[in-house]
Amino acid sequence: MHTQVAWTTFFRWRGMTWLSRLIYSYRAPILFGTEIAYLQGMRVEVTGADERLLASDYDGRTKRMADGADILYIAGHGRQARGQFELLLHSDEWRPASAGLDGNGPRVAIFDACNLITPNDGDWAAPWMAAVRPNLRLVLGFASNATVSKAASFRGEEFAERVARGDTIAGAWIAAVRSHDAHGRDRPVAIAFGSDDTEAKHLLGHGNLATVLSMPPLTSAAVVRRQL
Repeated sequence: MHTQVAWTTFFRWRGMTWLSRLIYSYRAPILFGTEIAYLQGMRVEVTGADERLLASDYDGRTKRMADGADILYIAGHGRQARGQFELLLHSDEWRPASAGLDGNGPRVAIFDACNLITPNDGDWAAPWMAAVRPNLRLVLGFASNATVSKAASFRGEEFAERVARGDTIAGAWIAAVRSHDAHGRDRPVAIAFGSDDTEAKHLLGHGNLATVLSMPPLTSAAVVRRQL
């Protein structure tokens, strides 16, 4: 089993847009990676940080960094742009619904960043349904802004602990985020990818790590469901 972690803590100017530093963004991925390695025996690889974390290394322009991983946990700024999630990195943006989670990509992707989806957007699922992603079964993140602080980052460690003891992946993420949300502002979300509606819903309610890793590849664009 193979986990990849990455993060961005500071950002370059983009036109007139200033992105604040996220001095604790490294903590949740590292705490997750350390704990999942210890409890689950996973091989954990750091695949990038700050200016060495490039969208082109994930979306296929130069590399497909996430290929071959079982779990990808990556932190940075996030936003909705033109109806699609963008992960904002040091000097560029990655749109993972468009490229980088297809092919031989991960089974589970965690974006520890703001605004994976906008809950009241009736077309939130459209970008995720637009391509075949054979391996991808769950994408986790926030349907809100995401608190990035020393205390909140312990969600990464608790998430790993819950996954290792056999909790559903969706439930583990939602519980871990809520457990370390001091002000009740973070809204965790899990998105499941199934061959049909029944399978997608089953993943949300029953998909633990062993189940997800044993699932066969999808052969067509997935049915997508979410849990908030």
